[in-house]
Amino acid sequence: MALSTHVAIIGAGPYGLSAAAYLRAAGVECALFGEPMGFWTHHTPPGLRLRLPASIADPACALGLAIFERRPGVPQPLNAARFAAYGRWYQRRVAPDLVPCRVVQVEQAARGFRLVLEDGSEVMARRVLVAAGAAAMARQLPVWAHIPPEHTSHSTAHTAYTSFCGQRVVVVGSGQSALESAAFLQEAGAEVELVARNLSLSAIEAPEPRTGWGCSPQLHRWLPGSWSARLHRQLARPAVSGLLRQRLAGVRLTFGRRVRRAELHCGQLRLRLCDGSERRVDHAIVASGFCVNLYRYRFLPPALLARVETLADGSPKLGPGLESTLPGLHFTGLCAAATHGPAFHFLLGTSLAGEALAKVLSGKPVRHSRIIPQKNHSFLLDQ
Repeated sequence: MALSTHVAIIGAGPYGLSAAAYLRAAGVECALFGEPMGFWTHHTPPGLRLRLPASIADPACALGLAIFERRPGVPQPLNAARFAAYGRWYQRRVAPDLVPCRVVQVEQAARGFRLVLEDGSEVMARRVLVAAGAAAMARQLPVWAHIPPEHTSHSTAHTAYTSFCGQRVVVVGSGQSALESAAFLQEAGAEVELVARNLSLSAIEAPEPRTGWGCSPQLHRWLPGSWSARLHRQLARPAVSGLLRQRLAGVRLTFGRRVRRAELHCGQLRLRLCDGSERRVDHAIVASGFCVNLYRYRFLPPALLARVETLADGSPKLGPGLESTLPGLHFTGLCAAATHGPAFHFLLGTSLAGEALAKVLSGKPVRHSRIIPQKNHSFLLDQ
């Protein structure tokens, strides 16, 4: 006999945790699956600095970062290790019954979906919310496709850089992740060059947070496609913190260039840039960001995804309540950004997502109220 729940949330990062808080406050039964703050633990250097202190939204506004810090205001800079600890603290308060088990398969069933967990157990759910995060969506550029992983890697593959001591490394990219990687590499004793398409460092800095009318989900749903895409690119463009400037003092910065070709030669990586110049290095770290491709979520089979309508960029087309064209299957976080706006690239989107989910799934307006932790929740037996 399979266990059951009304909403199964796959992923226990900021968006999954916040969704659980909003749904439970609205009286909607849900179960959360995954490792709390897994992306921040396994794909982010502990010392990586967040551009601004940020909180995971909750309907009672009672679980902000400042409350976790137990003092007014939040000291800067906030690093990834402390933010991950904050997320785990948040999880213990909204979802103490979290199932720390990975979902390996989602299948349609007569009354919703059947989830298979990595331990072989099964869960029946009327609805599924995919909040699995961005780790599987690391952008893969064709120029690097034939280079083995010992010579090239995505920036999300590293939480430490001591193994690069004494090596020559090129970092490709222009955002916060690229510059942080370059700074960490230099501090670890590597010889580092950063190659970016932007014309200067000042050209890629931007103020935070990006809020206001430009982040409105309603605006992005009703704007013509070309206008929405242009506004999306403007608001979600790469941005870096000025705190990095002094840490990059010894890093060679090459702007206005891109890598045209990469190949192995005599055990080294030989790169040809668009200006015809060459670099011979031991490794290249590519901070190319993320690109939505639902087929990279291996727990979603192709037969199921064939019923999910996607937009030009590969993102799912979502309606009210972040529901896809496959009834009962919802997406949040990065997968919702194309439909609901660039706020979903940031923690700002956790409140928008939580309110949308709670309103549609509970059938009543969202009210800021206390969270129902469901400490004794252990699923309902499927009748």
